[in-house]
Amino acid sequence: MIDAYRKFADIETNYRVDTIEYDGIPMWPYIRSTVFHSIYTADTYNIYEKAKENKTNKIRFFCKTVERLVLIRDLIVDIICHNSLELLRSRNKVVVFTNDRNFRCYKGRILDGIFEGVRSCFGEVVPFVSFIRDRRCSAYSSYIDARLPRVLMHLFRASYKRNKLHGKEIIDEIEKKYSIDCNLNRIVKDAIAAKKVYTMVWKKIKPKIVFVSCYYDGYKRCAISAAKEQGIVTIEMQHGVFFEFEPTYYAWKKIQPSPYPDYFFIFGDLFKEIISDCIYDKSNIISVGSCWLDIIQEKRYENDLSWLNTEKDVVVVVGQNVYIDARLIDWCRTIYQRTDQFFFMYVPRDGLQFELNDNFIVCNTDQNVLECIKNASLTVTAWSTCAAESLYYGTPTVLFDVGCGEARAAKQGIYRDITYIQCAENVDRAIKVMNQMLRADRESVRREAERLFKRHHRRQVETAINSVMRDMSAKFRGGKSDE
Repeated sequence: MIDAYRKFADIETNYRVDTIEYDGIPMWPYIRSTVFHSIYTADTYNIYEKAKENKTNKIRFFCKTVERLVLIRDLIVDIICHNSLELLRSRNKVVVFTNDRNFRCYKGRILDGIFEGVRSCFGEVVPFVSFIRDRRCSAYSSYIDARLPRVLMHLFRASYKRNKLHGKEIIDEIEKKYSIDCNLNRIVKDAIAAKKVYTMVWKKIKPKIVFVSCYYDGYKRCAISAAKEQGIVTIEMQHGVFFEFEPTYYAWKKIQPSPYPDYFFIFGDLFKEIISDCIYDKSNIISVGSCWLDIIQEKRYENDLSWLNTEKDVVVVVGQNVYIDARLIDWCRTIYQRTDQFFFMYVPRDGLQFELNDNFIVCNTDQNVLECIKNASLTVTAWSTCAAESLYYGTPTVLFDVGCGEARAAKQGIYRDITYIQCAENVDRAIKVMNQMLRADRESVRREAERLFKRHHRRQVETAINSVMRDMSAKFRGGKSDE
């Protein structure tokens, strides 16, 4: 991972990527995430190599046809049952871009774990929702399927002219040097088409504010750019932990005018220190905490782990992906063989599960990971956001360095001064650190979490939004006086 960061820094420092343009529009902000991801996966995981093609053209055509038919069916259902067209007739509302990975069940209701604080401030919002898992589990009774603008994009892709793209030779050189394929023409074609679609949408509904999480998604970046050109306030909500020099929030070249959201609402002040001025102006970064952390903190939302029927120290193992999780479980198995003081609870990411027949570990897919962490003795992961979230509930974290140096980089970076997040480079070190963390005072752990997360999220969001609106009002009055 560190090598990938260095290579990307070399690209932004030594190549004139800021001169890559389409019809006068700087395209590097739309390309940079793809370039970094290509370098990172090529360097880090051979498992991400392209699988050998074994489908015939007829089978491939059939699968694509089925996908398109399913998409058309879903969009028709949304229009009829979820008022997509009615929402597109809204005026002066607040728009949120979210996805079903943010949805969590709480007391029988499905909530948006990132934007619930925003909803409480504005009451009614216009959600653009990307469904990744289950369309039936939505935090919103009325929403716009985020794929609808993507379908409309195809009407504008034909207007793309290759001769308007300048700087392609720079990307060609980067691709050759690092043996990657960025598919530049496709990215630019999609970006230009998406921007035209969102320009039409924003002119139609005239939103007051556009909220996003993960601004770096290609389509959301186009939505943000189109909104900013119309003077609409754009705000990103932090969705997870990021690290120093991570290209998402760190850049070595400043693009003007800025294609990024106007404001960034983050978990806590510590994250502000590692965000590059080339991405966000420090004065526009506001700490608001985490909505879902506050919800789980409520005492009436307790989760008793007594059903495990063990007197051992319960360690929650937070999953990330199939390859990392297999290594995490191998470490846990080796630890069990050396000491029987721990009982492990593996909580996989959405849709991922291992069959575990061992008597030292269980797989829990029925409960929210934060519920489990709140009542556990320790949290173990590679570099998940849960490493930091665990401290909020007084549960120390041990990072198992089972990947390609991500855990070590996290501890040497943003967590270097955090006492209750430690890193283990091998199993022997893991056992030693786990025993040390068991002796931690949970109240001290909670206090340290205040560097990472502000508390009282909804109140913080309301204060932040009021500050943003005052700021925008002052800028508007200043602009009028200049005229």
